[in-house]
Amino acid sequence: MSPGSLSERLRQYLGDGSPSTEELEAVLRERLAASRATWPALALTDDDFLPYLAARIEAPGGAVDALRTLCVTDLWLACAVGRGEDPALRAFEVILKDVGAAIAHLDGGSALVEDVGLAVRERVLGTDAGGKAKIAEYRGRGDLRGWLRVVAVREALQLMRRRKREAPIADDLASRLDDGGAATAAMSPDEIRIYREAFAAALATLSPRERNLLRQQYLHGSTVDELGALYGVHRATAARWVAAVRETLLRRTRRAIGEAMQLTGSELDSAMARVVDHLDLSLRQTLSLER
Repeated sequence: MSPGSLSERLRQYLGDGSPSTEELEAVLRERLAASRATWPALALTDDDFLPYLAARIEAPGGAVDALRTLCVTDLWLACAVGRGEDPALRAFEVILKDVGAAIAHLDGGSALVEDVGLAVRERVLGTDAGGKAKIAEYRGRGDLRGWLRVVAVREALQLMRRRKREAPIADDLASRLDDGGAATAAMSPDEIRIYREAFAAALATLSPRERNLLRQQYLHGSTVDELGALYGVHRATAARWVAAVRETLLRRTRRAIGEAMQLTGSELDSAMARVVDHLDLSLRQTLSLER
């Protein structure tokens, strides 16, 4: 094999020192050609992919057998997803929608499907502590759709178990908001109780997507750029979504406080000023209960 052949380059990444063969070259070329034919919109190159592929061949001496058993075309897509290629991310979204059918039968309804979809996106499209894309956990031993289905079912079962353990939000909020600092120090016990109940009731009316937006920003510290990437929208759209959810939460909290305390006008404005001062802390504490 020539020094510049695909199989020689793969061997360099494998680092086992064994010579290349015509069989390895032929199988590798066939697998790469099939990958490009399956995903023609991807800009991935052989040089991009070969080190990624080599890292998934666990027995270097058996590279030919590995290439015949690994789902190389799905690894090609996974590599492009990890590199953030837009066509790859769009293809990933199509697969993820199909995977949703695997959990639709579980007890939890459409809200569970949406929450699981977001959890899978966060796990697969996010990065680990070293900045490595988590989709790299996919090793190609089975098809990508099946791997995502397993991830989705696990996330769904974890969410369902978590929800069974959770007490009602209002009760948990009451136990968590005692450390309110100046925002609650100026309130009477009755005012604190009304505030807690109004805030918890308003938060409970939000949709799963709205709560997830708040959770991503206030609990995980996601920027609008990261939210845009997670939801596949422009950062400006993500920023508008977060602002709209925050406004909705404040408006519903205001209405609940006004009704409970029979306040209007400037008195209600004064009460809401305390809510706004305390909003970020309340969100972080309450959303942490849903983890």
